[in-house]
Amino acid sequence: MAWDMLFWPIFAGFRALAFLFALVVFVLWVWMIFDCATRDFRNQTEKIIWIIVTILLGWLGALVYFVLIKNGNPRGLYRK
Repeated sequence: MAWDMLFWPIFAGFRALAFLFALVVFVLWVWMIFDCATRDFRNQTEKIIWIIVTILLGWLGALVYFVLIKNGNPRGLYRK
């Protein structure tokens, strides 16, 4: 009997968890892009920069945006 036949439920569970994790990361990424596009920043340049950063850096950019803007400072980082 092959090992893959014995442990197929475990492998299927890992595959399902990986898919679920990827789906959550994708939804976070799309949500942060939408939030950045609709948020009222103090100037348009900061909005454009955050959209570019979020799109180009993918989930890492979305995570940085979430921590710094979404939870930290709702009006953006720009100070006058």
